[in-house]
Amino acid sequence: MIKSRDMKISDTYDGEVWDMVLDVPAEKEVFISYSSKDFERVNRIKEILETNGISCWMAPQCIPAGSNYAREIPAAIKNCKVFLTALRRQYRENPNAEVTAQWISRYQIGAFQVEAVLGALERCGLFLPSAAEIAVQEAVIFIHSGDRKYIKRARRLLNTAVKIYLGQKAYDETAFKRIIYARWLIAVTYKQERNFGCANELCEDLIAYIEDENQVFGIPYSDSLLLPQRELLVINKEEVMSDYLTFHMEDIRMNPKELFYTQRRMLELHILNNDFEKARALLPELLQSFEKCRNYVDEIYHVGLYQNLFEYYSYVGDKEEAERYYRLALENARKNFWKGKEKKLSTLKQIFE
Repeated sequence: MIKSRDMKISDTYDGEVWDMVLDVPAEKEVFISYSSKDFERVNRIKEILETNGISCWMAPQCIPAGSNYAREIPAAIKNCKVFLTALRRQYRENPNAEVTAQWISRYQIGAFQVEAVLGALERCGLFLPSAAEIAVQEAVIFIHSGDRKYIKRARRLLNTAVKIYLGQKAYDETAFKRIIYARWLIAVTYKQERNFGCANELCEDLIAYIEDENQVFGIPYSDSLLLPQRELLVINKEEVMSDYLTFHMEDIRMNPKELFYTQRRMLELHILNNDFEKARALLPELLQSFEKCRNYVDEIYHVGLYQNLFEYYSYVGDKEEAERYYRLALENARKNFWKGKEKKLSTLKQIFE
């Protein structure tokens, strides 16, 4: 890599004066996707970035003679995914939200700080898909921690991701599905804050959005409506939603992980409604589903299942099984540094004692 140097970006954009000091490398780091009608405006932004040392990839200038978009665009996007790959690796090694947040704040690609670059992209209106995926991945890490101090940060990241997905030139099936996922996670953040009214409203709005947009995309039920409907199942304690999910179970069975997630939510609903007969009837199939996909789902869902089973066996008076699942949940929470989960388990333990 060519040696990097400090640069100051300073310009007036849409009436706003902004500047930022970056220590930037000379290799191409920014992939610019734009509409042809915005060419002049976007080209000006590209000139500002490149004058200040941020090298950009932008069609058609960056298409080598004899090349084509199909080959060159994926290569450009790939070169902008270094940080996302590193972030996922960091999470696997240590899913502690605080450690991850500190790691992100120090992370550099080449010689410049990644958060400054992501901020510059957003302010310039450059809708880079990998930047959206970075925002979602960070948010998931913070949500999984169960630590309330990170929840608002997660929500800001998710709103940024939705903005990027919506701003892409190609609003396609992939963007649609990622918007569903990000907006569902936003609802989850409100549920974590126990703002159930807001979470409920967001899920219902998301269902309406999906039903409207899906007239074009035709995404399978298990990849679209399932997320918000499953959330409403627990937020509203609605048996009718359980019946609705059961009606669609054959569609859900096509995806083993979604089947497990759905059955676990239904178990949670039955426990919340003190319907222990339905919970007991569901257990064999739920545990079977879990065994099929346990190696392919994040361990946060292992903890969630063990917690549900601890609650169920505590309610029905099986102290031995309750204690076994409590230990499993606590061990997994501690191993993964999920202090929020550990605190919740401790609170439940005190309630049942």
